[in-house]
Amino acid sequence: MSTRWHVQLLEGLPPDSRRRLSKQLRRSVRAGSPPTRRAWAQTVQQEVNGRYRRCA
Repeated sequence: MSTRWHVQLLEGLPPDSRRRLSKQLRRSVRAGSPPTRRAWAQTVQQEVNGRYRRCA
């Protein structure tokens, strides 16, 4: 399974968020249940929204 699309979504995130989500992605791929594109996009979007809420 190619995770290129999943990893590409992480490019705009700050390093700590990127590290946390890439670790989560690796774990799910190793477990044999990678996230769907829709679920992964939603996870990344929640991280972005949460990040801006914390800064405000």
